[in-house]
Amino acid sequence: LTTTPPTTSVATPPTPPTITGFSSMAGIFINGGDPSGDAAALGISKFPYLLEWADWSSASAMSDVSWLAQYANNYGARLVAPFPVILNNGMTPDQGVNGAMNGIATSFAQSLVANGQSNAIIRLGWEMNGSWYPWGSSNMTPAQFLSIWSQEVAAMRSVPGQHFLFFWNPSLDSFNSCSAWLPPPGQVDIIGLDLYDNYQLGSWPGAQTAWQSYLNAPCGLNWIAQTAQARGLQIG
Repeated sequence: LTTTPPTTSVATPPTPPTITGFSSMAGIFINGGDPSGDAAALGISKFPYLLEWADWSSASAMSDVSWLAQYANNYGARLVAPFPVILNNGMTPDQGVNGAMNGIATSFAQSLVANGQSNAIIRLGWEMNGSWYPWGSSNMTPAQFLSIWSQEVAAMRSVPGQHFLFFWNPSLDSFNSCSAWLPPPGQVDIIGLDLYDNYQLGSWPGAQTAWQSYLNAPCGLNWIAQTAQARGLQIG
């Protein structure tokens, strides 16, 4: 008796989609290192955008960010520059509402313009709907945040030679909507979500369930996309 083993069909994996314009859209958040190797690993010559960290513990540190601009310049990148809504030195929300950050915002903007980053993207008061920063939900109200945001945007836009874009950047919010923290039209150019590669609601439920929560959370990816479309904004 001769038997023929069954033929096993092996599916051919699909060809990965081509991301049109990837080399002109990609950015990286890197803290002081050399991004060239990471760019090469993705098959691009460089990152057009570099998102950097800064020291927001004092007015002097935030007023002169020439080093931050020059770092991005060294790699031919457009800087995504962090600016805190209030400093991490005991400054209170009420002080911010009363204009304590406005002069610092002006100096910050002047420093960027003077050092070749007049078109920087200003990542202002990121993850405001979380509780972990001085400008977050455990320390100030949405009304206070929006008042300070408006003043800081106006201060930076008053600087001659600037062509900044302002990036509103909440964190994934699985519990309540972040819309209360969204500035009015005209004060935001880019919106985008800080979405970390973990599951924020407890034990890992599996990839499909986690992905659906990332999409459908009150401040999830679908909400970001819909808001960007409704306002004609870019997504970061």
